[in-house]
Amino acid sequence: MQEGISIDRGDIQKKGIDVILNGLREKENYEESVKKVASYFLKTNCTRSKKIGMEFLYINGRYKDLQQLIIKNENSTSASNREWARVYQIMSNARKGQIPSIQLMNEIQFFETKDPIVEILLEFSKVIVYSQARNYTFFGSSIDKIDNLMPKCSNSFLRNCFKRRISLLMFCYYWSRNELIIARKIAFELLSESIDARTKVRLHSGLGLTYLFDTYEQGIYHLNKALDIAKKHNIKHLLYRVENHIIPFYSACFGKVDHIKTEAISEQAHIEIVKGNKQKAIDLLNQIENKSPFQYYYLGLAKEDHKILERSYNMFLIERNDYFYSRLPLYAMRKIQ
Repeated sequence: MQEGISIDRGDIQKKGIDVILNGLREKENYEESVKKVASYFLKTNCTRSKKIGMEFLYINGRYKDLQQLIIKNENSTSASNREWARVYQIMSNARKGQIPSIQLMNEIQFFETKDPIVEILLEFSKVIVYSQARNYTFFGSSIDKIDNLMPKCSNSFLRNCFKRRISLLMFCYYWSRNELIIARKIAFELLSESIDARTKVRLHSGLGLTYLFDTYEQGIYHLNKALDIAKKHNIKHLLYRVENHIIPFYSACFGKVDHIKTEAISEQAHIEIVKGNKQKAIDLLNQIENKSPFQYYYLGLAKEDHKILERSYNMFLIERNDYFYSRLPLYAMRKIQ
């Protein structure tokens, strides 16, 4: 371990948790520092630190540790800690995507609080629900509400966390709006900071995909960076997604499918379309029920069917408010007219 990055319980008690947290981004070995601070939060009896710790663990992708800390806060004698635990549990459930979005939105809408921090967290929870549904329609209004509530947050560490969260949301928002120069600027600014490995993988993946209608080399550079980081840190679910969905999709869009393999049926179909095996692609896609707009796009390509492509276009544009990916079926429709 490199000199100057040690963080222990004594450091935290001597310097104060806010100083340690706000100085983390200057550490040379961010991931190791995060582990040590996470250990502190899981052991501390300080009610304030146990609340702040949930945001620290969430934003750094330490979801198993977060669940442990949520339970500790649920059992706290402090009503405020229990309230924060409730909202972080909603946020955690939303992130997993295992509970129906209607149920989660009901919990959020009927959550009564006088704490402005909890109000901010509820807005972030809404955005997570929207993100899981790939619906970017309400991103703007939630970001505006969070911005209006931010002056009521006096904790500098929480403000920094919320600002990072907003930047991540703005990246997705501008990307979906097809405002790519702004989206890329935000992504590069975030990548220049000390951030956790999971966020780096997601940013490089998204940044790479923004070059879908430009040049192959610029995008694949970032996708390979995402792949390398996911492998290095053994982030299995993101590694699977990059290897089996994102890189095969991006490569097929540029017709570069030699040596590309995937376990995803839809991406196998996409590759077969590029190879000219359209009937094989149709057979693969017919195995999929409740098709996504991407899968309808592939089916429309394989069948050269304007109506199927139009359905994909409407799903992207009307259901998801995604102007970026709606370009895929739109361009395909123009070619077969």
